[in-house]
Amino acid sequence: MKEKSFIVIWNRYESTKIDIDDILYIERRLRKIYLLTEIREIEYYEKLKYVEPLLEDYFFKIGSGTFINIIKIKSVLEESVIFDCGLEIPIPRKISFRLRQRHRGYFHLKQKLKALDNTTKNNT
Repeated sequence: MKEKSFIVIWNRYESTKIDIDDILYIERRLRKIYLLTEIREIEYYEKLKYVEPLLEDYFFKIGSGTFINIIKIKSVLEESVIFDCGLEIPIPRKISFRLRQRHRGYFHLKQKLKALDNTTKNNT
């Protein structure tokens, strides 16, 4: 079983561990990182170059300093993304098509793997 990945956030007010899977998106504004989960937004000082390697392959870069979690996306529209929790955020129009392809591809592969796993279980 794969160990869960996480980010440790340390700022003046708290030190906390956030599971990568819980993150909706991460955004860099000036020198701060803004990390949004379904429960809260956390801001802290960090360089994106230290956060980016911690992100899993299901994070998609939508701008120079913004990554969104494909697993948490319900719909990709022409100029926005709607997450499972109902939150809608704007995205650049120029990346909308690539994001829709990646979103569809991720879940299509997941469905194929699940079907293959079910077939294998039924044959044993």
